Amino acid sequence: SFQLTDIAVADNFVFLATKQNGVFKYDFRNSLWQMISDHSQFAKDADAIFIFKGKIFIGTNGGGIFFSHDNGTSWTKKNNGLKNLIIRRITAVGDKLYVGTNDGLYSLNEKTDRWTLEFGKQSLQVNGITQLDNEIYIGTNQGAFKAEQNKNNWELILPNRSLHNIGSDGNSIYAMVYNELLSSPDHGKTWQSRQQ
Repeated sequence: SFQLTDIAVADNFVFLATKQNGVFKYDFRNSLWQMISDHSQFAKDADAIFIFKGKIFIGTNGGGIFFSHDNGTSWTKKNNGLKNLIIRRITAVGDKLYVGTNDGLYSLNEKTDRWTLEFGKQSLQVNGITQLDNEIYIGTNQGAFKAEQNKNNWELILPNRSLHNIGSDGNSIYAMVYNELLSSPDHGKTWQSRQQ
């Protein structure tokens, strides 16, 4: 049996990351699943996967980030600047790639090929990343935070909660805590339970 950890979609393919079984690609044209990397290529579980500018990025549980520019034939580490190699989430906001780690949120500077810490605190586990309008939101083990894009004005908007993930439908923010689903229609000023 396989334990799936993340999914990514690009063009005519779906990519699946798994714990201890590698990464798989589904080709819709040929109705076929194929392994594009085995577990040994990362030496750690593949916990997050994301397609960015035609490249596949894999986040691992202790090995950091790996990327492939050739659909998984070869993999290269991309950890310059990361202080923590446990990767929880990968996503893009606008034209910038972000990763959530066990010590904060990082963005990739493509010119220097280096990760930059955007927001971090001791033991800040970033489990989710999303955007709404011109703001970035992160769901962490220490609550939900938001900041305007390209600004360092982080603000705690959902205290005293540990979030498993955070998302947006273009109108509201949704926070998945470990025992409830919450939503905010006003950029995190107020929250309502959506558990029912």
